[in-house]
Amino acid sequence: MCFDVKTGYVVKTTAHVKSEMGESRFDSILSEYRADGPVKSAHYIQTVVGGQPLNIEITQVVVNAPLPEVPSICRTMCGPSKRNRFQPLQCKAAGAPDLET
Repeated sequence: MCFDVKTGYVVKTTAHVKSEMGESRFDSILSEYRADGPVKSAHYIQTVVGGQPLNIEITQVVVNAPLPEVPSICRTMCGPSKRNRFQPLQCKAAGAPDLET
């Protein structure tokens, strides 16, 4: 991770990800920081994966926006709980202890 000396903002990140296709390097350049409510965040991210560029431009950030309605497919998969709320799906990593609800 590289930081801007003057602002302290993250300006570059590098990650190595292993997959079935081998190891890939992800380099991301973050820029155009703007205030989004109480937080400043990058509004332009240029990522290079395997030599191919991927540019992301964030045009709008809404702080504390209401959450959208849960799609019906999620309600069907999760099912209602005893209190008539939806239970999240719980995923467990191999070797991780069981979680109690």
